[in-house]
Amino acid sequence: NPSKSICISDKVWFGNKTIILKGVFIDTESVICSGAVVTKNVPSHSCVAGNQAKVIKQGIKWDIIRRAL
Repeated sequence: NPSKSICISDKVWFGNKTIILKGVFIDTESVICSGAVVTKNVPSHSCVAGNQAKVIKQGIKWDIIRRAL
């Protein structure tokens, strides 16, 4: 089997025990849930989960402003 690269953009969070298959591109500001098996490209600002990961939420925005309690 020929090898393929995995490309991971900025601000991507991975849960526990995730599996990323070859040739996958994970776009910016995405979340990969625990135990997900990523077989297809992940669009930006989305959350994926499941075995053969599917998009479960879109429109995620990162907020770097820290608020005092």
